[in-house]
Amino acid sequence: MNTEYVSRCDLLAKQIISLLCKGINLNADVVHYIDSTFGYPSLQELKDIITDKENCEIDSLLELIFYPDEKIQMKLEYIIESNKFEKDDTEKVKAYLSTVNPKIDLLFPDGTKFLKVSFPQSIIHNFVARLNIYTKTDYKILDTINTYARASDQSLIKVKLRNRRFDETENKINFFCIFFKSNLPASSYFFECLDFMIEFFNGLTKDNDIFNALVQKQIFFSNSIKKAAALTGQLEKKNFEILMTQNVRIPYLNIAEYKKKIELIDLICMSVFCKTSAAASDHYF
Repeated sequence: MNTEYVSRCDLLAKQIISLLCKGINLNADVVHYIDSTFGYPSLQELKDIITDKENCEIDSLLELIFYPDEKIQMKLEYIIESNKFEKDDTEKVKAYLSTVNPKIDLLFPDGTKFLKVSFPQSIIHNFVARLNIYTKTDYKILDTINTYARASDQSLIKVKLRNRRFDETENKINFFCIFFKSNLPASSYFFECLDFMIEFFNGLTKDNDIFNALVQKQIFFSNSIKKAAALTGQLEKKNFEILMTQNVRIPYLNIAEYKKKIELIDLICMSVFCKTSAAASDHYF
């Protein structure tokens, strides 16, 4: 057995434990879920709920509490990036975590109360899996990030890319290299643009012409806004029930969000390709 290989897995597992033992801050959404699902439980009642293995709703609560969000991942990114983890290493990390039973403080938003609980064995698998430790970002992208992105932003950028669902291709690698070399990293819209592109690539099947794919997405947003405006006009003339009897679908559409995405595509295209699609963005307001 390669002891160096195992020690790297142990190192990550120990860092996870150290991080968790500093406490987990329960955000407002988690507290709202607890209160709405379990009827505003006291601390003792909540502890009893968490330790009740027969409660069918406990798994969802534990997954929510111990979800490794980007803040947690950022604190682990240096170790993960520095070591060349493989897919099988997730099992070694899980195995180490399953041998310990750390006590973890759950910290409530008001700062006046906390609850000490054991690290649940049932969530170890998903916790480690969500760290994506064996997902590697191409070295050319990493070099570009290290050179051009703000030092304070680099860990979060790498975490976001580690969480991607798309496979890296030459076209995507070249795109991101230009993306990070552009003026975008200094922009206040940088992370919005990055989040948009990651989600865009997650759903993109062919990347032979990324600019055109972005233009087509922009046209889709623009046409959707126009259709929503037309439906709004119909609603002003006919009530909702009449339109339903006429089989007119009234889809929910966040127009402000779509307009924002059109603007982001313009900004991305100008920064990466030095051009935008006027045809898609001129008449959407």
